[in-house]
Amino acid sequence: MRNLAFAVLVGILLVSGLLAACQGVVLGSGDPETRTFDYTDFTRIEAHNGFHVEITRSSSYSIEVITDDNVWKYLDVSKNGDTLVIEFEWNRSYTNVIKEAVITIPDVEGIQLSGGSRGDIDGFNSSNDFSAQLSGGSGLDGMITTGDTKLSLSGGSRITLSGSSDNLVVDSSGGSRVNLEDFPVNDADINISGGGFADINMDGILDANLSGGSRIVYSGNPKLGDMELSGGSTVSRK
Repeated sequence: MRNLAFAVLVGILLVSGLLAACQGVVLGSGDPETRTFDYTDFTRIEAHNGFHVEITRSSSYSIEVITDDNVWKYLDVSKNGDTLVIEFEWNRSYTNVIKEAVITIPDVEGIQLSGGSRGDIDGFNSSNDFSAQLSGGSGLDGMITTGDTKLSLSGGSRITLSGSSDNLVVDSSGGSRVNLEDFPVNDADINISGGGFADINMDGILDANLSGGSRIVYSGNPKLGDMELSGGSTVSRK
């Protein structure tokens, strides 16, 4: 009798756990719905939860977000100071959900992508500084001419840029990749760990701190500055 009661209790707990897990799964309907937002005066963009964001330079602001018609209640599009934020509720899992945003702005100074999100930027030309922070296998591609640039990558993320910049700072970990062959800079300070890779084009001073089998390949005519290499890491000309 005691064994039977215990088995029933275990069964109830298992069913309760499965129900709770199912309540946290959101399945897209497959029917896209586009909504527009009238936020202005932002220069930074955050996108999370696997969103794909297209960001293009324009003299005016516009924001279009596309997702399944049944998941809008879980999606938040808001402005926090100078930052536009696009994110789903974090306590749920989203399956077969459309996650697209198309944004135009006069200038972009910062992009943050997480959770496998992707960004495409095009047409920006400014003397203002630019920064990008990517995590969780996110990716950023595009063209930008900017002042100083700071790139932070983790968790197997990837950045490919064309254009140009004054000085460059890179902090990269977890096997992330930085492709800047068509993005010439002056001075660069590159910190890479965990088997990461950077392809850079520069003519100033290159400072590097590499560990865990990380690599830098460079083109241009840099002067090698402070070099700290460990764990089989290398710095070499292309």
